[in-house]
Amino acid sequence: MFSSPFLLSFSLFALFLLLIPAFSDPLFPVVPTKFGRVKGFVHSLSPPPSAFRFRSVDVFFGIPFATPPIGEFRFEKPIPPKRWHGVRNAIRPVAPCVPHARELCNKCSEDCLYLNIFTPHQHSLRKR
Repeated sequence: MFSSPFLLSFSLFALFLLLIPAFSDPLFPVVPTKFGRVKGFVHSLSPPPSAFRFRSVDVFFGIPFATPPIGEFRFEKPIPPKRWHGVRNAIRPVAPCVPHARELCNKCSEDCLYLNIFTPHQHSLRKR
């Protein structure tokens, strides 16, 4: 009826289909945005705050919401950022904005129109 190689191939394929959901929730989630895909990370809240229904959050640092306000764009209305190709790494914070006294921060930047986004991690919302 079925040959042994066929059964082995079919079994491996079925196992692969069963494992796909396990890999759809990585420690480094990648989500689409209007301008391109971004990769964040999962942060556990330990102990989980009693005020929240979730135990961990997806964190995305430094997602641009406008073109950097430097050079010819200084003091102008924000301009949407350009689309990027591939996946933008959003797992580390970007440089902070320049304070009023520049000597207070040597790693600051005028390029600071970025969002840090924290959203409930999907697996932590499921009932246990």
